[in-house]
Amino acid sequence: MAVRGGKLHGELLMFDLEPIDDTEQEKTKGRDAVLLAQRNEQILRRYLWHSRERKLTYEWILEQLVIEFKLSESTLGQLIGNSSAELYNMKQEPMTIGQLREKYPYAKW
Repeated sequence: MAVRGGKLHGELLMFDLEPIDDTEQEKTKGRDAVLLAQRNEQILRRYLWHSRERKLTYEWILEQLVIEFKLSESTLGQLIGNSSAELYNMKQEPMTIGQLREKYPYAKW
């Protein structure tokens, strides 16, 4: 009985293939830390905006962030809870609505 991929494996063994030198490019597996930091900053900015400007409840804000960012309530809650230093810094130097619109033009501010 043939195993799936067995034919391809056999064909590959018939050819002398040059080994790939991947030492020049070190690729990290997983998610991009820069993109995650940018996403997290936007989540925190949206959280602050909903809570300070719109005066909404924590539960309602989480529901809106779940819809907007496609993350679970528990993930968002952990992110917000673990980001107290970032939130404090954002509160000390708040962005204006114009700055938020410029930085995140696809969001409704």
